[in-house]
Amino acid sequence: MKTYSTGTLSNKYYLEKELCNNGYKGVVYLAHNAEGQKMAIKTVASYLANTPYSLSEEQKIHYQLDHKYIIKCLDYMPESILTKEYIGEKSVMYLTTEFAENGDLLGLIQKISKDSKKIGMNFKIIKTWFSQIVSALSYIHEQGFCHRDIKLDNLLLSSDYLIKIADFGCSIAMNANETGKNGLCSVKGTENYMAPEIWENDYTKEKKIYDGGKIDVFSLGVALFSMVFNGHPFNKAIPRDQFYRLILVNNWEEYWKIFIEKIKMITEREEAGEWELLKDLIEKMLTKDSEKRIELKDILNHKWMNGDVYKDEEMAKVIENLLKERVSEE
Repeated sequence: MKTYSTGTLSNKYYLEKELCNNGYKGVVYLAHNAEGQKMAIKTVASYLANTPYSLSEEQKIHYQLDHKYIIKCLDYMPESILTKEYIGEKSVMYLTTEFAENGDLLGLIQKISKDSKKIGMNFKIIKTWFSQIVSALSYIHEQGFCHRDIKLDNLLLSSDYLIKIADFGCSIAMNANETGKNGLCSVKGTENYMAPEIWENDYTKEKKIYDGGKIDVFSLGVALFSMVFNGHPFNKAIPRDQFYRLILVNNWEEYWKIFIEKIKMITEREEAGEWELLKDLIEKMLTKDSEKRIELKDILNHKWMNGDVYKDEEMAKVIENLLKERVSEE
């Protein structure tokens, strides 16, 4: 039975190490209970209970979700005592979830690609994970919620390298009324992944209503691009961004020229015609006009999604072999 810890929470959980520290927004720890079961615990200072950083709304949504490719919510406490060695006691709220042993998708892609000049995973692996993400995100939407922070960092990997969508801190009901508006309008998410209609509300006093499902599709499009290219498609989806400016005016021909060297690597590795199909899907997901943006339900029927994917039980061996190949190349 594991007893080592750097601190305790409610005399119930034993903290092993920090996994992520976002300052006042929260700290995530790897921890275990008295039986030795590992979990991740997100803590936020109790004095932030009535602020946007509270875990109250996050846990209400997360507790309602039960899906194979979504990280499980295990426990929530609005007020508790965190005790750390050399620091003492601190009053916190906490949210406990299952622990994803293999980190996040961003870390794995960087580990395998090693160099930003290299491309990401092969298409069969990407299609497998992408199908899992779409399955889980479709379920979230069916339950009446949008995630609003889909990114590689929030796509965790289980012990058998299956996707686990995590972090529902930006999530909200699709039919919520934000800031007095009859719909969603707040600026939420991560800069590299935020849809243009969210950015528009960051620069104007008059907030416009946006579709929660469509902004998730946009973020998912950025994530798909990043899985393929081992890098972001742009910095921000705003007119001042030199890359997104080309997408904004629908000048995809010039846009893809920016990535011509990586596209050559992709076309040399993948089957003929696969890149053209993927390019079409990415363009449909990243279009500025949300009304023209592809629906989540139509993504799985896109031609690029045809073909083989790995079975869940095959993924661990596939990724472990890939990691061994990278080690042998060093």
